[in-house]
Amino acid sequence: MVDGIDEARNPTRVITDLIRPLTQLRMHTDGPPAARLLLGVRSPREYETAVEGEARRPSTSTPTAPSTDLLGLLIRATHSGNPIRTDDVEATRGDIAAYVRALLQAPYEGQGGAEEGRPELPALDRAQPQLLYQHRSLAAAVAQEVSPSFLDARIAAERLRSMRVLPSPDDAWWRRTLREGTEALLREDLGEVARWHDTPAEHLMTVLRTSAFGQGAGLPWADIWPAAVRALCLTPVADPDAVIRQVMASRLNGYLTTAIEDERTVYRPIHERISETLRYSPQFLLGLPDTGPAERFPQVLITATHAQLVWVFGELLPPAPDQPPHPYLRCHLIGHVAAAGLVDDLHVPWRFLPWETSGTVRAALGLPADFHTGAARLAAWARIEAFLGDAGAVARADSLRLSLLGTAVGRGAIGNMVATQPLPGYRPGVTPRWNQLRVPDNLLARTSTPLASLVSFTLPDGSPLVAAGDQGGEVRVWDPRTGTEFGLPFRPAPYVRALAVLTAPAESPLLAVGTDLRPAERRCRPAPDARSRVRPRRLQDQDRTGPAGRRNRRGAVHL
Repeated sequence: MVDGIDEARNPTRVITDLIRPLTQLRMHTDGPPAARLLLGVRSPREYETAVEGEARRPSTSTPTAPSTDLLGLLIRATHSGNPIRTDDVEATRGDIAAYVRALLQAPYEGQGGAEEGRPELPALDRAQPQLLYQHRSLAAAVAQEVSPSFLDARIAAERLRSMRVLPSPDDAWWRRTLREGTEALLREDLGEVARWHDTPAEHLMTVLRTSAFGQGAGLPWADIWPAAVRALCLTPVADPDAVIRQVMASRLNGYLTTAIEDERTVYRPIHERISETLRYSPQFLLGLPDTGPAERFPQVLITATHAQLVWVFGELLPPAPDQPPHPYLRCHLIGHVAAAGLVDDLHVPWRFLPWETSGTVRAALGLPADFHTGAARLAAWARIEAFLGDAGAVARADSLRLSLLGTAVGRGAIGNMVATQPLPGYRPGVTPRWNQLRVPDNLLARTSTPLASLVSFTLPDGSPLVAAGDQGGEVRVWDPRTGTEFGLPFRPAPYVRALAVLTAPAESPLLAVGTDLRPAERRCRPAPDARSRVRPRRLQDQDRTGPAGRRNRRGAVHL
């Protein structure tokens, strides 16, 4: 089961590169599928906030195009039938009520049912029919107010479990909080935990908010998370670790989830809705007057927040080039720098580059890697990034030095000045006597076998792509602006002799592949984020023969 596909950082890549290959697995040749998949994606339908005393209802507005396209891509990639909709409010109320009852009646773990500093709740005694009836009534009330959101139901149930005195199912204030959704529940939890722990709500909220800005699977605690809290909090935080511990010991930890990355536990919000609220509407969570979840920070403030993180993370980099940075920085500092729009030599010092592991400097800098004095070292690194492989830090530093010398060729006095400027702390493994190296600035990618065919084309949304076929029979597609590979390589047959693009008005282009055996096709469809992924489909021989083409004796197609 794969749920919440739309919540992935790149949902289209999950569909084309992970789910689709799973659907192609077979028990044996021409046999039944080797895996049965249950796939969940959020409905594009929006739900309006109801007036007092009414449940939420579907909005009459047209579904958003990205969500609709994502569902369509999922259907096409898996060749599935009609999807089963579970977003009907009336149909899901019974399921949500049962879900809330199960959460309320589950045995307590960890904190014994109480937060730090609060009395412990008594365990549920099934011999008390009155308590069971109260749980059923509260579950029904939650289902009535929050359907069809299981996320809101989960958070509401966790809040009920932490209360010493349960509210009446008819409590108007409690029901209004449920109708306002996850954002209102989080706001109420922040206020209550701040009062119990005598900690400023802003400090608690900042702990949660910094996790929403984490790259990859989330923020690690040691060094990184405390530094981020200190950087983003508007009021001084004397001990960020203590505030983080308070969050993890309270009901607020229910808004976070964990994962393992680089053998370290990392933390992030449990849902993208919570992440968006933390990033864009923190003033609402603090209960500031005249604010609501619809009032969002402008993008310029989000970019400035990333810049604050870049600055504080830069202070965590070791001063010596032979000392490795924190694994999170090695993998994700470039992502923060790109989000802040600060891709230059000042914010990405040269001593960090030999330890960089994401391989995304080219994508952040953009192709071609133009030379200018503010990012000369990054440009030199981008030109060799595709060839570094698993080379060690010392060899990478030497490669950067040689690339700088090659980058300066033909750049005149400014180029020579940049190329010959010493790298602080650099101890060369090799000392060049002369240099005639010319490093190209338009390097797209590295292939394992010689190329036999190459074609470029543009998607209906204006995104350019480049497809290349090699002598080994592999076809790969890239975004020439960033050097990012799109989708998985596919191998229709040995030796890709020809590639051609077939286009039609308002349709996604078709990539026709001529090989030594039989032709194949790939359909390229725009992705919701104005980028694309590629869905392969094998054609029979007769599918590409006729007036538009001819077959030679090898079986290749000429268009």
